[in-house]
Amino acid sequence: MQTIVSNIAPDIRFIKKDGIMRLTKKVVNLLSIKDGDAINILSDSENGEYYLYVSEQNALEKDPNTRGIVRMDGKKSIRITWKDLVEYMIGVIDTENEGFANVKVGKVEMIDGRPMLPIITRRNIKCKPKSDIRD
Repeated sequence: MQTIVSNIAPDIRFIKKDGIMRLTKKVVNLLSIKDGDAINILSDSENGEYYLYVSEQNALEKDPNTRGIVRMDGKKSIRITWKDLVEYMIGVIDTENEGFANVKVGKVEMIDGRPMLPIITRRNIKCKPKSDIRD
């Protein structure tokens, strides 16, 4: 048996239409993300893992054209616009709905002296995985 609807809230949401990535306050707090910082996702091809991290602090002041700049608006989630990254991550996540993906994160890990959050890509929350679809 399988549950029909998940009651698990996602930590990160990727929305293809606008190229938007939404981070919850939980993610922002775990990585100490500040307004104007730039985020990125690191791929560990050996283990098939993906990690969210702060790639540059105060990036907005240094170069406003940097991709992945976080702009805080005081709401429950933080929005970052980065179409290429969002489309790539949606392609990685097993989902029947290619317009968005909702994922959880693991515990903070220190990699190369940086705090990074593993992104759990095996399951798209609030969507049935492709393998569960029945005709």
